[in-house]
Amino acid sequence: MDSLRFLAALAVVLFHFVGQTPWSMITIWGRPYRSTFPEAHGYFAYGRLGVDLFFLISGFV
Repeated sequence: MDSLRFLAALAVVLFHFVGQTPWSMITIWGRPYRSTFPEAHGYFAYGRLGVDLFFLISGFV
């Protein structure tokens, strides 16, 4: 269960780094998120669900 919680937290971190929406004002190396990692953006956009999974597991345990 702890490893699944870790993966959920990692998904949230990756979402904040890569999966943000392109209209976000924060950029990576002076470029928007989507143009920096175009292939990974689609996958890591679902990292926001890691918050729900993390708290679901925490509440269960």
